[in-house]
Amino acid sequence: MKQYTADKIRNVAIVGHGGAGKSMLVEHMLYTAGAIDRVGTIEAGNTQSDYDPLEIRRKISLGATVLPLEWHDHKINVFDVPGYPDFIGDLYGVARVVESMIIVTEAKADLDVGFEIAWEIAEKFGLAKCIFVNKLERDNADYDGLMNTLDKRYGRKVVGVQIPIGHQAAFSGVLDLLNMKVYKGKDRGVEIEEVPAGYKAEADERREKMMDAAAEGDDELAMKYLEGEPLTEEEIEHGLLVGVETGRVVPVLLGSAASGIGVATLMDRIIHELPSP
Repeated sequence: MKQYTADKIRNVAIVGHGGAGKSMLVEHMLYTAGAIDRVGTIEAGNTQSDYDPLEIRRKISLGATVLPLEWHDHKINVFDVPGYPDFIGDLYGVARVVESMIIVTEAKADLDVGFEIAWEIAEKFGLAKCIFVNKLERDNADYDGLMNTLDKRYGRKVVGVQIPIGHQAAFSGVLDLLNMKVYKGKDRGVEIEEVPAGYKAEADERREKMMDAAAEGDDELAMKYLEGEPLTEEEIEHGLLVGVETGRVVPVLLGSAASGIGVATLMDRIIHELPSP
């Protein structure tokens, strides 16, 4: 069995309201990382995390499941946690053994109770938090409405670090503001492209806000940034890591757990910006 040093390990809980798409997100993470050879579905009852006969019959998760995978020489222990309030004990139990939570939410203007419960428990246990906006491909997806709600509810600590490429049925990828590249395709078939001209102004504006958040996490970066010097990609990443660890920054990532869009960039962020044990 391969051995990993503590700095190469991430213990991450995938949490959120029931039906937000957590189990399918985990399924695509496992497939993208090469841990499984095919993607199961909730309808077929053959996902890796929902294997209990009762889970298969009811098509919901009834207990927390840990599923390890390897990504770029890091081991990620992924905990798929039930989202319905009846199983809140699992959420409390997992919160004691992980360093971070990825809160999955649908792309809609209102927040579900499962999201708010997960946020409160992450705060209670002092865990790093990241938000994954799912179901951007749906006809009623409302990314802007969700971001406005998050801003009103939690303030400037919630920082968008990606922009969706395409709207609703036309959603095809994410523009990552860290390296200013577009990631299209899904799972193992991701293709990297340059930023389209129509997105350049919005990307520059949002990247500036991301740099603001990154600079707040480190005094040296803050000094450099206030003196008007742009931060490098490595400096932004370091600043975000410090900000996420201390709870001053909650990055917002995007994708589709049904198709696998945004999954590879999510795992990149896990190993670079979420804390190790």
